[in-house]
Amino acid sequence: MTRRIHTIYSCARRGELRLLGPTLISAARNANGHGLSFVIFSERSLRGAVSRVVDRICSTGVNLKVSVLTLPRASPLRAAIDHNARGDILFIRPGVELPPAWDARLQFAAYANERAAAVSPMLDASALFALFPEGEKGMTLPGGNALALALGERRNYELPVFYPGCVYIRRDALRSIGALPREHDDFHIALSRRFHAAGFTAAVCDHVYITDRNPLAANAVAGVPARELPHPHPLLHLRAVAQAALRRNWIPSGRPLAPVVLHISHSWGGGLEKWIADFSRADTARRHLVLKSIGAPGEYGQALGLFDHPGAKKPLHTWRLTYPIQATATSNLEYRVILRQIVTDYGVDAVIVSSLIGHSLDALETGLPTVAVLHDYYPFCP
Repeated sequence: MTRRIHTIYSCARRGELRLLGPTLISAARNANGHGLSFVIFSERSLRGAVSRVVDRICSTGVNLKVSVLTLPRASPLRAAIDHNARGDILFIRPGVELPPAWDARLQFAAYANERAAAVSPMLDASALFALFPEGEKGMTLPGGNALALALGERRNYELPVFYPGCVYIRRDALRSIGALPREHDDFHIALSRRFHAAGFTAAVCDHVYITDRNPLAANAVAGVPARELPHPHPLLHLRAVAQAALRRNWIPSGRPLAPVVLHISHSWGGGLEKWIADFSRADTARRHLVLKSIGAPGEYGQALGLFDHPGAKKPLHTWRLTYPIQATATSNLEYRVILRQIVTDYGVDAVIVSSLIGHSLDALETGLPTVAVLHDYYPFCP
């Protein structure tokens, strides 16, 4: 991940107060980040009522740090962008219900592509962003989230507009467009067009699914001309696969969502392999993948194998390198591509380097938190 979100923005206008409480509870309980604070924009006459909603939530044991601000003459999303002039924006509207680690997953999606500006999740309340555009009776948030995690390819799909009820917006994209649009009701549409004009994209990610009970949900694309809507829809294949899964009554239970650590290792076993196994058994809060170099003396990095856990016998995937790494490469283009693919496909959050034998020093430059464990002195000295 690039940077951590500390503030989540929301709003509360007339008719939305009854929806605010459940959304704040869902956001707080399911957020991956710690020490989060919420900024809620509301009309001046509603600020007292909003504060009472927050007090009732806190009295139930949910720890909320909330600031209630008066909504200026602007859309709530525009107010959030103006309030936080330096960082990324994570905005949710009352009525939204969110899955586990929703904040980290949206941030991961926003930075999965260099030109992504605004990324929203899938939800069935708006046809453009729907996993099931015709509706699916009885589809719950856990069910939709499980399908998204199991069937999604961790990809973003470009759309003409982002969903204004739940969106992650990157600050670097906002800087690229200069002045913000002046539109009020269709601010998200005007902002999406500015992003597209600057070479950025608005997108829906295929691995996060939410629900939204706000009546405004269905109007997300009311101001978008029909000619701008995609035909066929980029989620067409995922929708077909999800429908087929439901026809078989298959909704995966899935593993608990957890941060992912990637261990860089050789394949010789010994004390190094035991250390990785012991560490992963002790650190049950995270998922531990292992990327091993595979080869023979003189060409220790003939191939790379990715293993689901330290004790796994068969790799999830194996890559044979066109030009084997003899000992340790200073840099290797093929290795960088493979490593980037692993980080993206598996949502890697941190890297632990236990051996660089058969690997490239590119393993130290993923941009993720990285720790080197010195089981021996190589390659710092012979």
